[in-house]
Amino acid sequence: MRKINFFYVFILLFYQFLFSETDNHVIFPVWNFPAIVKTGGTLSILMKEEVLNIDKIALCEQICIEMDGIVEKNNININIPENFKEGFYDLILKIKDKEYESRKSVKIIKEYKKEFLFIHITDIHIGGENSEKTYNEIVKIINLINPEFVIITGDITTSAEDLARTVIRSDKLTHYLMDISKKKIIDLIREEFSKFISISREIKVPLFLLPGNHDLVGIGNELLLEIWNEFFYWRYYSFNYDNWHFVGLDNSNMMEVCTMIGYKERDCIDIDDEQKMWLTKDMEKNSLKNHIFFLHINPLNKEGKFILDIANKYNVKMGLFGHDHKDMLFYIGKTIWIETASVLETGAFRAIKVKDDEIVYYGEEQPICEINGSKIADVLIIQKNIKGVHSFCSKKVKKNCDFNLNVFDCLRGK
Repeated sequence: MRKINFFYVFILLFYQFLFSETDNHVIFPVWNFPAIVKTGGTLSILMKEEVLNIDKIALCEQICIEMDGIVEKNNININIPENFKEGFYDLILKIKDKEYESRKSVKIIKEYKKEFLFIHITDIHIGGENSEKTYNEIVKIINLINPEFVIITGDITTSAEDLARTVIRSDKLTHYLMDISKKKIIDLIREEFSKFISISREIKVPLFLLPGNHDLVGIGNELLLEIWNEFFYWRYYSFNYDNWHFVGLDNSNMMEVCTMIGYKERDCIDIDDEQKMWLTKDMEKNSLKNHIFFLHINPLNKEGKFILDIANKYNVKMGLFGHDHKDMLFYIGKTIWIETASVLETGAFRAIKVKDDEIVYYGEEQPICEINGSKIADVLIIQKNIKGVHSFCSKKVKKNCDFNLNVFDCLRGK
């Protein structure tokens, strides 16, 4: 039987006490759904509650810079000056003597890059064997590569799915946590979410997060949805990077055992009606852009084909997902669908490079020198898997990159 680490429970309760009047009131931007804003553009802040007036708005990195904003109900709009310094900022608001903080939530840039790289990781499974150590090392690599942003497509925890099975108490599925009380599993989920957040805070670029079946098990599970909303709130959304439109979807309803643990068949389709309505409007609004979808589960896994129909209609260029813990790709129409192997089992991640209106790289064979040009750290820590046991290897990387180091081969244990 697994033991609850009450130290992490204490840290979580202290964190919630310390920031209960901050993080929980700023809906956007937040650390798991941040804003990327060009200088000269507008930063739009969404609050949970209507704001009548605001005493202070500041963007803070090494120092805090106070800003002016226009308040419209629960929206606050801030114009970012042309000469504003590029950086990754915390957002601080003061309303009626209460301070609200949204950490690592605003990335300010001078220009969108015509050629840029982002990272896809998935299936971290905090709570699994060596999961925290492996994720910590992946975060180090991400910071060395310094991509424009990171996308995480779910299964950040292990135990939420266990909660679903325990609450429903299905006799069709057995699990080692079935004898643990509901409260203890909830405590375990909170502990795992807190560990994930603690490690993720070390990522030095914007991070975009979605749930997987181990995190949410579909919106039919009200308790898990409540916990997810408490920690992360967003389960689907979109954002733009210049002419590229990124769409994150929650298809955790599509897990293979959906009907077995008590959901009705209609709850097991690809996405729920609420998302369908939102996605239809969102794609119409951004129809002229280049599109990349990201979600947790292969859209071919269930009967609902709404996602695939939308992807075909708007010529979506790429779809990224995880769930099956393997590396694979296939085409449907003009869309290339790619699964990235799990962080937990292989320490894998995928680098996707975009140039102008094309995706020019999406594999696991690219030398690290080509990813980051000539500005590489002296030492790169990379993870490999040997006979199923996670271990770590260090490689010297010359700053001028005069030889090839294939980080992806090492990640796969070659």
